[in-house]
Amino acid sequence: MTLLDWPGKVACTVFLGGCDFRCPFCQSSGLITGPTSETIPKDEFFAFLSKRRRLLDGVCITGGEPLLHPDLPGFLNRIKALGYPVKLDTNGNHPKQLICLWENGYGQQGFY
Repeated sequence: MTLLDWPGKVACTVFLGGCDFRCPFCQSSGLITGPTSETIPKDEFFAFLSKRRRLLDGVCITGGEPLLHPDLPGFLNRIKALGYPVKLDTNGNHPKQLICLWENGYGQQGFY
């Protein structure tokens, strides 16, 4: 749970491993060297979200760099199907993937 990652919202933050930058000030430097094994299995994560529908206002996806994950659209769809708006943190280095998400409706109707 976070009160910081999405101002004005009580949110759940999901950290995805792997990043194409090596910023010396990165707060998530342990995630930059590549995808990590799941700390929480996806089914358990979605059960967690299901149980907290009245407690959480949204889900923040951050990293590392989430746009490096080819399964990100499906992951976002599952979160959205539970009724949560999604905030995506990105370093901006993958504009084609971001445009693709936007053009497929992720920049509208509860995706931020």
